[in-house]
Amino acid sequence: MFDMTHPYFAKDYLKPSKVKPEEDDQLVPNVDSFFDLLPEPKHKIKHARCSLVGLSKHERTLRALKKLRLRKEQMEMKEK
Repeated sequence: MFDMTHPYFAKDYLKPSKVKPEEDDQLVPNVDSFFDLLPEPKHKIKHARCSLVGLSKHERTLRALKKLRLRKEQMEMKEK
């Protein structure tokens, strides 16, 4: 089933580092110098995506605990 003599199963086995493929500078051919006269981008940095952020996990937990405490108090009041 498994070849226990394979290097993967050795105690001193180290995972090889990932090899990044070489980046190709020219992804689209520049036919008739089409891309030469394009304007420079106004913003050179990438802006963070705009997203709707809700409550943090801590805040959600606190709200849930508060809700449970109120329910417990209501149940105790009914029992009395």
